[in-house]
Amino acid sequence: MGSGVTPQKLREAIAETMADCVKSYDVADACVALTYCALYAEPDGFDLPALVPQVYVHYDPYTKRQLGNRSGQLKRQRMDFLMLLSQRSRVVLEVDGQQHCATADGAADPVRYAEMAAEDRSLRLAGYEVYRFGAHELTADRAVDGLRTFFRELLTAHHVLPA
Repeated sequence: MGSGVTPQKLREAIAETMADCVKSYDVADACVALTYCALYAEPDGFDLPALVPQVYVHYDPYTKRQLGNRSGQLKRQRMDFLMLLSQRSRVVLEVDGQQHCATADGAADPVRYAEMAAEDRSLRLAGYEVYRFGAHELTADRAVDGLRTFFRELLTAHHVLPA
């Protein structure tokens, strides 16, 4: 690395860039992104797989209006985060707020929840691991500690980090 750029300076620059990027995220999504990004600042942090935010797992260029009520329409295309750990290990992280299981006025919506559960099963059958976090869980005082523990356990289970 020329011109005085050290690995540590590069890691710090990446962390700063990520902090700028998540300014438009809600608190819970930002907590996930920044907690994982902080792992890059540690020794060997660049060996970690990328955590890609707001990724289209199944992209359909047609809008719901264009598709109408045709069958085969995807209920959910975009995931909160995707991590590719190897050729066969794909991990989806979802941060669930009220919109995942309730109506706009806060009433429980079992139909919406059932659709989400069915989509999760489809993703699992397609080879994805799906991990869900409640948005409330990620705004609590110990959210960062819990996420750091989760990421370390996930990366250890996939042999990215030593046991």
